[in-house]
Formats: sequence, C-alpha cells, structure tokens
Amino acid sequence: MQTLRNVNLNLLPVLHALVHHRNVTRAGEALNMSQSAVSDALAQLRHVFADELLIRSGRQMQLTDLAQSLIPQIDAAVGSIQTLLDTPDLDPALLNREFVVATADSVTMTIGPPLTAELMGVAPQVSAQFVSIDSGSLQQGKTGEVDLLIGPTEVLGSQLADYHHATLYDDNFVCIMRKGHPLAKGKLSPRDYWSMPHVTYRPDSLLQATLEARLMHREGRSAVDVAKVPQFSLLPFFVEATDCLAMVSRRVAERMQNDTSIVIRPLPPIYGSPVPISMFWNDIKHNDPAHRWFRDQLASLPIT
Repeated sequence: MQTLRNVNLNLLPVLHALVHHRNVTRAGEALNMSQSAVSDALAQLRHVFADELLIRSGRQMQLTDLAQSLIPQIDAAVGSIQTLLDTPDLDPALLNREFVVATADSVTMTIGPPLTAELMGVAPQVSAQFVSIDSGSLQQGKTGEVDLLIGPTEVLGSQLADYHHATLYDDNFVCIMRKGHPLAKGKLSPRDYWSMPHVTYRPDSLLQATLEARLMHREGRSAVDVAKVPQFSLLPFFVEATDCLAMVSRRVAERMQNDTSIVIRPLPPIYGSPVPISMFWNDIKHNDPAHRWFRDQLASLPIT
C-alpha cells in the first residue's frame, strides 16, 4: 500500500494534467514541462497505481477504467492543495486581532495617535497594544508574542540582525536642560555635552543598548549618569530640578516644554543628524497576511 511518505507529490499535478488532456505532449505544454519529463512522471505514476493509466488506442490515448474513476478524487485533491497554498483575501473591516508593538514611549507618542485614527476608520476590531521595549520584549519578539519592535535602526539593527525591517520615519534628537542652566545659551560643544552630569533613558538594567550609549561608544566618550529612567517622557522632570542634561526626541521635548521648566538646545552638530526609526519583525510573522497588512498601515502613516 502506498503512503504519502513514499510517494512524490510532485506527480499529482502531472496526473491531473494527464487525465484531462489525455496526451503527454499537451500535458507537458500545460505544465511547462518537456515531453520526456512528463513521460518519466507517467512511468512513476504507473508504478504507484500499478496500472497503465493511459494506453494507446490507434493514434489516440485513452484512460484506463481506474484512471477514469480517479478523476473526481484527483480534482478534489488538486483543488484542496491549491486552496491551502492560496493567500486568503483580507478584509480589514472583519479582522479581529490585537497587535503587540514593543517600543519606547517617544515612538508611541509619534505613531500611536495617527495609527489609532487609521484603525478606527478601516479596521474597528483591530487594536494595538504598546509595551515598553526592553530585554523581556526583545525575547518575546523571538517567540512571536511581540509582533513588532520599533526603535532607532542603528540600535535595534545591531541586536536583531536576522530580522526583517523597514524604516518608518526619521527622528531628531535634542538636548534638554533646566531654564537658567549655564549652558542654556550658545552652541553646545561635544566637550560641554559630555562634561555635564546626565539623566538617561534606559529601558531596564539588562538592556544597555541605547542611542546615547552608542554615540558614547562611537566617540570614545563617557558620561556621569546620575539617574536612568525607563521612559523618555520622565526626563524633563529630572532635568528641570537639576543641572543634568538629557538627550530626547524633539517631539517629546516640544510636548513637555509647556509642562516643565526646560530649555531645548540643539545637540552638537556631529550628534544632530536625523535618526531613522524602523520596525523589526522575524520570520514567524513575515508571511502572515494580517501582519503584513498591519505593517503596511504603519509604513503609510503621515508622520510629521
């Protein structure tokens, strides 16, 4: 008795073409195969079924009784496999799913509101769960519990080198300090910036890689971190009460400026280039139609 384990399933589309065309040459044309390749496949099929399947009758070929009886099953099998392989059409209005996005609060502030507005309009049963990007969520990204990780391309790319990624927008980072700070006027030099105590963004004690840490490493600098906090939006409150400096997204600084006594200063020019922010996902999610749709929504957001 033949089983799936010892039968070459590549023979199935050849059998399907043969029983319908009843001609080796025409079956080969339909499958874009050579006549000899189809003949070889027919020989294997005859062995599998212990039947000639197609026999010559004058100048024509005709099906054996067994081959004729198999047509409904062959058609059903080919149809079922094709259905399995076809990507189903996705209707966002009917999609009911929660996507987990691990990122910093500065990114959530930027993409959260326009994403929510978009989802409410086209996919009312879809929600986005934003969680902090830390050592735990990086691990959950590997298992598929987190759908997307979003952050500076340079920072995340070094930790997620085998992930797929796409850039969403460019961010600009600035230095914030209290009003009346000795460095509140004039241009900041790299020496000025690194000589002052800092309050820094650090998601957790295990995740050391941040944008500021990479800048320090690249420049061979060091800084005194008086405090480390898990959210960018907390930095202005620490800065306004001390002489510490902090590096934050310009969007965060401008939003917090009216609620705190801070001054926004450009970073030294060598640190002030736009920072690409990208989303990262692994192979577990890559070919999921719903996940692809969600990525497309993020990529098309109007980020200003």
